[in-house]
Amino acid sequence: MSIQVNRLERYPGGDPDFIIIGAQKSGTTALYDYLIQHPQILPPAIKEVQYFDRGEVRKNGISYYRSHFWSQRYKNRKAEEVGTPVVCGEATGTYIFYPPVARLVADALPDIRLIAVLRNPVSRALSQYQHNRRRRPGEEPLSFGEAVRAEDNRVAEDERKLRANPLHEAKTLKKYSYIRRGLYHEQLQRWLKYFDREQLLVLHSKDLRQTPNKVLKEAFGFLGVDEVEIPNTEPRHVGGYERSIDPPTRTFLEQRFREDSSRLFEFLGEDWGWFD
Repeated sequence: MSIQVNRLERYPGGDPDFIIIGAQKSGTTALYDYLIQHPQILPPAIKEVQYFDRGEVRKNGISYYRSHFWSQRYKNRKAEEVGTPVVCGEATGTYIFYPPVARLVADALPDIRLIAVLRNPVSRALSQYQHNRRRRPGEEPLSFGEAVRAEDNRVAEDERKLRANPLHEAKTLKKYSYIRRGLYHEQLQRWLKYFDREQLLVLHSKDLRQTPNKVLKEAFGFLGVDEVEIPNTEPRHVGGYERSIDPPTRTFLEQRFREDSSRLFEFLGEDWGWFD
């Protein structure tokens, strides 16, 4: 189905039914691409609206955010055509991590369904680093080992400002948060201060890559749409990065992540074996 309809068909639109909140570099784009192939899941105007984590976007107001999604009138009409309910949503991978977002989403969308895709935090950190080096030449002059060891000092000022003002634009924190983005249990607990556990689905990026149809079946049930076969579940954004990490840096990262990951596994009731 083409998204090329008059924008007034959506504006001021309606609320999304779900958000893929992250984590960055963990398969959110793949999951989004798979989901929008479903006939009952309507794509937004753009994949990442970035409304809740960017103050310059929020200045446009909530009507701007809603204008990226299909109006309830359109969804009702589409539901009549297909004979089943339809839903829509977005995917912004930074939402899960950035401290102010959970409260902002809760204030605007208290009934939203949330999907998190989590990846081994060591691999995720390296992927973010390589992404920064490729997409922002010159902004990351350090080696990977140097960058993760420098993170605490690099982001300290932004974290101090965020504590004083939750809406501070913490650009340095966003850029150099290689470790902090992998503290998933801490992040999920922040979201669960505002949302019920039943509103949150947590997926493993490895499962999404290796058994996408099984993961999609779980996601479809969570979103309340029919189980269908998705035509294209080829991997997205694979390859192109150096994967090796020197042993001292790997040990350093595993030590930083181990406690939070243990709490995550306890919360999920399943050990994903990241540090075996």
